[in-house]
Amino acid sequence: SIIIPTWRRFSPLISTLKDLLAQKYNNFEIIIGDQNSSCPEEFKEYLEILKSDSKINWLYLPLLGVAQVRNELVKNSSGDILLFIDDDVAIPNPQFIHNHVSNYRDLSINAVVGREYSPKDKNLPEKITHS
Repeated sequence: SIIIPTWRRFSPLISTLKDLLAQKYNNFEIIIGDQNSSCPEEFKEYLEILKSDSKINWLYLPLLGVAQVRNELVKNSSGDILLFIDDDVAIPNPQFIHNHVSNYRDLSINAVVGREYSPKDKNLPEKITHS
């Protein structure tokens, strides 16, 4: 389950959702915690198209704050793995979800955290492992 709280970031959210829907890995749901009381006219039509996608579960919530919204979305999730993403994240790698999920093949791993780095970053570590 991909957990995404959102508030006042319509354009970035649309980009994030496009990236997620373009993933090669198919066995996931996206749960949106929408805290917006209204939507700007220029985004309404496209958001309606996204909301109709079977992978997306769109929940309207009052303005609770990001932590409480994430908790509400977790309660409404059905996946065995939870992936928390902000509403303004670019995900250019179509294997992002697959790569994340594959970490759990190692049964000693209970959680995966990390950052995506730009390929332009010259100081990239080969591999980062936390236990």
